[in-house]
Amino acid sequence: MSSSSTPETKRVAIITGAAEGIGRAIALRLAKDGFDLGLFDLPRAKERLEAVAEEVRTAHGARVVHVYGDVSKEDDVRTLVETVVQELGSVYAMIANAGICINQVLHETTSEDADKLLDINVKGTFYSFKYAAIQMIKQGTGGRLVGAASIAGKRGAWTVVG
Repeated sequence: MSSSSTPETKRVAIITGAAEGIGRAIALRLAKDGFDLGLFDLPRAKERLEAVAEEVRTAHGARVVHVYGDVSKEDDVRTLVETVVQELGSVYAMIANAGICINQVLHETTSEDADKLLDINVKGTFYSFKYAAIQMIKQGTGGRLVGAASIAGKRGAWTVVG
């Protein structure tokens, strides 16, 4: 996508877990490639998410909406997609990047820790894809659903669950 695109023709990507690390890097790259962005992270990451939003605005001229919530809460993800569409007009890509790992051995992992991991890593991705897909179908334009994963998904470590 050309950086000379008008706001009406720019594609919009939503990135969960966008306040730091891989999410921040994805935001910078997509903004450089001409995307407008919906950035999402936990309320406790407010300062970091606002810094990422300002960085992509300043460096690449992207329009940015930042929303706070928890990917494990379906209503928060629904609100995220609705807010981005209201502010930026559409959704072309959903990058489900939010995730956690538990740094302990499997046999010492509690059911509560396992529930938290599944709520964020599995349900969070499901909700992100679900509400982005609903919007993409409504738009009639298709789009992209991208799920990020840690290296632990390819090569496990004995002290990491998730």
